[in-house]
Amino acid sequence: MAGPALMSNDVEMILENQDQLVNITIYDENGNLANANTLALTVMDRSKTVLYSDSLTNPSTRLVNASTGKYYIDWGDPTAPDNIPTQTETNLVRDLLFIWRATIAGATEAATVLQVVKIVDPRVLAYLPYFRLQIDKAVKIVDPTNDIFLGYTDAQLLMYLEGGLNVINLYQPSTSILLENYPFQTHGQLLVDTATLVALQSQTLFAVDTDINYSDQGYSFNIGHVQPLQSFLGFLQQRLDRLVPLFKLNFATMGSIHLQAGVSFRLMQLMQAAPNGILFRGFLST
Repeated sequence: MAGPALMSNDVEMILENQDQLVNITIYDENGNLANANTLALTVMDRSKTVLYSDSLTNPSTRLVNASTGKYYIDWGDPTAPDNIPTQTETNLVRDLLFIWRATIAGATEAATVLQVVKIVDPRVLAYLPYFRLQIDKAVKIVDPTNDIFLGYTDAQLLMYLEGGLNVINLYQPSTSILLENYPFQTHGQLLVDTATLVALQSQTLFAVDTDINYSDQGYSFNIGHVQPLQSFLGFLQQRLDRLVPLFKLNFATMGSIHLQAGVSFRLMQLMQAAPNGILFRGFLST
């Protein structure tokens, strides 16, 4: 028997200074829920620093077996021993990598799954309804557990917003604006538009794979999204090429020019005005 299958959301979001359950689900080779013989968790940040390590064999483990095949850790739990006296797990806005490794009875191999957990400033979540209002224009069902990805999850919208902000920062003059300090109250629509550009690039790639052009014996069946998406992307890109530089002027240092007449300024004026052949302070005017 090969190793188990581990299922988790690719990206989880946790509010800054709050706690939330981060889950993992274990299946056997037949697709049935199965408890783990061994389960280990390692949490790292982007600099590869190990922030936390735990396993079911640890007497003080924080890993909880909620039901058959379902496990979780309450990340950011203020009552956890390693968080006393202050909250340290979710007090910084950052991305964390959760590495789960498990075995089940009869398995010859261990399975590993990687999960990204984003610690998010609460102010950033206020952007999501505006963004969803613009981009998610149909009633869609999102059920990752059954491989149904017809809409946008909050985590996906957040990543598109991050991509849109990267687009804004790339325009000159160069800036390093973060989502946490973006002036959404006064320039929010610009961020929504750039995030829409990034999201629709992904949607266009999806359309390339899924559009259908079928014809047989006079009957045809066509589903085409690529051309309309490309047309809108071109319009949106032109709009951003005009608006983003105007926005960036708010962050540019406005320079000034200072002119000063040097000591030879008046001498040069006299020499230029003098008739040819006049000797003046050792200089011959020509």
